[in-house]
Amino acid sequence: MHGYKIIALDGKYPGLLGEKVPLPPTIIRHRPDIVAINYEGNLCIGEAKTENDALSKRTQDQLTDFSAVKINDRECEVYIGLPESGKVAFERMLRKHGLNLCPNIHPLFIPNEIISK
Repeated sequence: MHGYKIIALDGKYPGLLGEKVPLPPTIIRHRPDIVAINYEGNLCIGEAKTENDALSKRTQDQLTDFSAVKINDRECEVYIGLPESGKVAFERMLRKHGLNLCPNIHPLFIPNEIISK
């Protein structure tokens, strides 16, 4: 939707033609789930979280690290997908740690009805 193409992934993704996608590199202290790039050369970092994991210290550290990354003097966009049922608690955690002030962090709340359990 935002013009990014997946270039590295920690998980299963067949790609458009079944091509293999390498593992993402470690960024500061953490390996993200997805790294993507757009036609302008901007990088995007993606994370998928369960409701419980979204509130963990590790997730806070990941968001802090990933939101600080700059490539060619541009901040990387950070997308984090999590169940909609965790929205209030996750937004509270972002505020508590000042991460709500990072304009490059984009939570994507997925309706619980479409998440496999």
